[in-house]
Amino acid sequence: MRAGWGARWPSLRAAVLALLCASALVDAVPWPQVSGLRRPEARAELRRQAAALRALGLPVGDAGLERAVQRGVRLGLRARGALLWPTRPLRRWAGVGQAWALFALPAEEAGRLVVYGRARGGAWAPLFRAGEPSGTPLAPALRHRRLRGVWDEAGDRSPAAPAYGRLADWLTRAIFDAHDDIFEVELRVDRVRLRPPGGPPVEAPERPANARRARRPARP
Repeated sequence: MRAGWGARWPSLRAAVLALLCASALVDAVPWPQVSGLRRPEARAELRRQAAALRALGLPVGDAGLERAVQRGVRLGLRARGALLWPTRPLRRWAGVGQAWALFALPAEEAGRLVVYGRARGGAWAPLFRAGEPSGTPLAPALRHRRLRGVWDEAGDRSPAAPAYGRLADWLTRAIFDAHDDIFEVELRVDRVRLRPPGGPPVEAPERPANARRARRPARP
């Protein structure tokens, strides 16, 4: 009996792993939410797509395409939920899940992490700006894809997710350790207006959001 179970175990384990991989693949399909399709930038993108289809000779209206896309998203979400429902206990037991919607909807703004510091009685000076050279020894860590995923996802929203606050706490302590002359630190995410493909240059100023400021703790 035990020998028979041992002979079947590799096949059973392979089947469980294959089921988990298949469910993770379905879970990772970037389906947008219907509520997101009502955002102004999403509706503008649908109007551009409708105009492109009309240029090809297809009788597509703006409202008709919007309704069709919303209907398709609802059907896709229901199908996705039905496919994932049987494996929900297995995925919870294995800790497997990857639901996301990366670039599922267009956005007119992007968030950029900015870190400022100042000495006691001095002026604020940039220590780090995402996408630009930086002299702080923490720059390689801030550019790392895993750490970027924290501020890019948690800080690029209103209100900020709890992970952004934990990042701010860690970062301010790390800056005080790395820069003896820094007395105060400010961490924020600047909202930057993007230019659509082929569109004119954007003159909109950056809008700071989710600022966190901390002072160096007094030494005992």
